[in-house]
Amino acid sequence: MTRVHRGPVPHPSLATRETAGVRGGMAKKTLQSEDWIEAGFAALAKEGLGAVRVEPLARSLGVSKGSFYWHFKDLAELQRQMITAWQERATLGIINKVETKGGSANERLENLLGLIGSDFDRPYCGPGTDLAIRAWARLDTRVARAQRTADTARFNYFADLFRELGETSASAETWAKLFHFASRGAIGASADDRKGLSTDLLKRFSLARGK
Repeated sequence: MTRVHRGPVPHPSLATRETAGVRGGMAKKTLQSEDWIEAGFAALAKEGLGAVRVEPLARSLGVSKGSFYWHFKDLAELQRQMITAWQERATLGIINKVETKGGSANERLENLLGLIGSDFDRPYCGPGTDLAIRAWARLDTRVARAQRTADTARFNYFADLFRELGETSASAETWAKLFHFASRGAIGASADDRKGLSTDLLKRFSLARGK
């Protein structure tokens, strides 16, 4: 039997995980909860929290709303899972990626700066997602807690790297604050500007250490 697809074009990042069959002349898709979570992040980064609603997400995926309720009790449950995924992918995922690549503390620091604000794991990471999460955190105390937890983990990793580079605990925390806040502030900048900031920060750190 010939396979067909009708209806809205599915989200491009999800197409490989969708299967189609024919029943009554209409395509039937099988989606996983992660497909909805990814679609939620894509909408959040592009249009903000107001776009994270069941009906428009279903349209973007080319399915009915009934598919959503197969995986989630309600929209609040989707949002909870989105926040959990963001913490795991945009913070722990970045740290794990840096550690997996390895290298000296200075090389890992450089790799970390390169990944922060990048699009290496879209739609979970990236400037649009991070800015949208921070905007969401101003409206939702649960998201604000998750954001603080993520910021603390990022700051602590910066500090660990500086201690490994030979800085005292106090000096490591001072440098960690500088790098953490500078990288946060650069998230909304262009890719070239973010790269320039990373290079400048590393140069200033080397100059301050007399190297």
